[in-house]
Amino acid sequence: MKSQLKLAGLALALSCSALTAQAANVTLTTWAFGTGNSVAVVGTHPYSGKAGGFVGSLVGAGSFDNNPFITYCIELTESFNFGGSAMTGYAVVDGADYFLRRYNDASKSDQLGRLMTYAYGDAARVDTAAESTSLQLAIWNVIYDTDQNVTARGASFRDTSIYGGYADTLLAGGAATLTSRFNVYALERAGSQDFLLLSAISTPQSGNSSIPEPASLALAMLALGVAGAATRRKPISVAAA
Repeated sequence: MKSQLKLAGLALALSCSALTAQAANVTLTTWAFGTGNSVAVVGTHPYSGKAGGFVGSLVGAGSFDNNPFITYCIELTESFNFGGSAMTGYAVVDGADYFLRRYNDASKSDQLGRLMTYAYGDAARVDTAAESTSLQLAIWNVIYDTDQNVTARGASFRDTSIYGGYADTLLAGGAATLTSRFNVYALERAGSQDFLLLSAISTPQSGNSSIPEPASLALAMLALGVAGAATRRKPISVAAA
């Protein structure tokens, strides 16, 4: 059964406030759409395993706190385990600063914002486990490559699974999207998997400089036409990148 991804799990900043200075706790209990799917990534950072969105809770991050919290992985080189125990010590980091420092390219933040704007501009674009897997591949491609293609031979990031084709579709849609409707952040902890964090902005800009207004969540839900709830299942113990 299809389950639409709840924008509330992504659009987390509900007030005009500075990034949290305290350590945040991330608890991820299961896949956002019930399961992840196996991918086969080759290139600079090869990866063979499951991929997709995750659901859980985020606490200790001030106005970013949310339950259910829905997110995607940033890194291919780190892993984590689902479960009821919180992963402690995360910091909320501005996306442009994070990608400049970690990947030498601040523009990846805006690229991800436009990708996610396209992905959730229509609720049907990402509302299954397979589509969520493709979105994770698209996110990784933005981070680890400079093209808009997951399936191209010889690229720094290439996937050979059945989910790469739709990832290309999402990437093309994101590239054609002129303005991002999200501010992009990273949940960062040294030596652990980092996670994508978004907040809706009420007035789309070409970059991520706009500060979310208190009503930005409701406005974004109306503008993007996204509603529904994340799939809730019992915690499982699975390593995921």
